[in-house]
Amino acid sequence: MKTVILLVGFFMVCFLSFAQVSITELNVASVIDFDQTVSGINEGQFNGSGFAPVPAAGQINSNGIIVTGLSDGNLSFGETQTAGDFARGASSGGVSTGGMYAFEVATDNYALGVQPIASDFTPGDLIFKVTNNTGSQVESVVLSFKLYIYNDEDRSSKFIFSSSLDNVDYFHNPDLDYVTPEAMDASPGWVLVERSLSFDESIPNGTSLYLKCTGDDEGGADSRDEFAIDDFSIIFSSTPLNVDQLTEVTVDVAPNPFCEQFCIESDENIQFVHIYNSAGDCVKKVMNPVSGHPIQAGDLPEGIYMVKITLSDGITQTHKIMKK
Repeated sequence: MKTVILLVGFFMVCFLSFAQVSITELNVASVIDFDQTVSGINEGQFNGSGFAPVPAAGQINSNGIIVTGLSDGNLSFGETQTAGDFARGASSGGVSTGGMYAFEVATDNYALGVQPIASDFTPGDLIFKVTNNTGSQVESVVLSFKLYIYNDEDRSSKFIFSSSLDNVDYFHNPDLDYVTPEAMDASPGWVLVERSLSFDESIPNGTSLYLKCTGDDEGGADSRDEFAIDDFSIIFSSTPLNVDQLTEVTVDVAPNPFCEQFCIESDENIQFVHIYNSAGDCVKKVMNPVSGHPIQAGDLPEGIYMVKITLSDGITQTHKIMKK
């Protein structure tokens, strides 16, 4: 059985018996590794036998994780799907039938995986539900996970990560995104890509945070690579991120909402500004904008955008902004 390695130091792993992952302690990592029972997520080692609200051995709890974009339909929270696309079984990789798998990415190390095809997961979503039961309001989140790619086809895929408090309005977290290589590996095998991100998010006690991975085609042709997610770790904190830094470096984005333009006010020089839409696409990039000078964005459609600001010292901040 594998050892779970946390990217943020040594923490306890704590799960209670709720209908999804219930985080009951601040500053403690909760880890989903798919090799041992996690209440609200999986019953025993995942074996690719489907999703159910009361999972049997080897199944995923559909109150904690769901999937959309399969030809057999979309799975909603609390539903049961234990056949077809939702239950393709276990494999070490190199499959061609579309659907959900328990991929063995290393010896006795299973991960939640997908084989996309033209009618499955192009596009599609994996959605994790995590509930704040700490008794306090959460103000920041530390998220990390392992993304495994089996690059055995000449087509690239993109994976976009976003978060939501209502499973309706999602906000893109571009630092987690990944695009697979287009050219296939000469000797395909599971390749590990590690992803981690800290972000501010106000989550009242008793409220759930939804974390979504959206996959789709990016380039090339022919068939598609397999991918899998493993060692999904999340930490809730009642303190906003970088408190010391943010008292020294102030970045403001206004007006919000905006109509034609907005300004970024910063104590430090700004190196880049990237604006992402809700689909995760970068729709505008501004080089070395001057603090307080308008950034023209009247050509953007109405909606919610993420503005990623990179300062000259490498510090980044991401702000939600609305175009009306």
